[in-house]
Amino acid sequence: MHRASARRRSQKDLEIIIRVEGHDHLSVAASYTSIGNVYLEQNKYEQPLENFQKDLKITIRVVGHDHLTMASTYMNIGHVYNKQGKYEEALEYYQKSLETQIRVVGHDHLDVATRMVALQLYTDDKGDLQNALNCLRRPLPSVYRSLVSVTDL
Repeated sequence: MHRASARRRSQKDLEIIIRVEGHDHLSVAASYTSIGNVYLEQNKYEQPLENFQKDLKITIRVVGHDHLTMASTYMNIGHVYNKQGKYEEALEYYQKSLETQIRVVGHDHLDVATRMVALQLYTDDKGDLQNALNCLRRPLPSVYRSLVSVTDL
């Protein structure tokens, strides 16, 4: 019952934001993400995917492809595909997320390093050794190399 009320509340919030801000606003996109996350918690996968894709379309129209919000949205879509057992689609969106993040914050950012390692672990966990090796061959951001060398002391 709690999740149903959360979904209704999120839907009501979305309606209010659309009335105030119009359809093309990042707050509307964020509301779609909130609704998608509620459905995801209920293990319903078509609804979150639909909501995350609405978020994606709005975000592209409002801020373009090179924005951190895009990286998060790509991760959300990848997560849904992973939950559905659609490994190839999940990997595609995880990689889009990483590429977007690199374009926005640069290669030498801790979040990029974290996402690179997570992608390598994900591919390795799925038994995709070729992609796991490709991830390992990518040069790690210098910030991550610095952290590793400090912790090795």
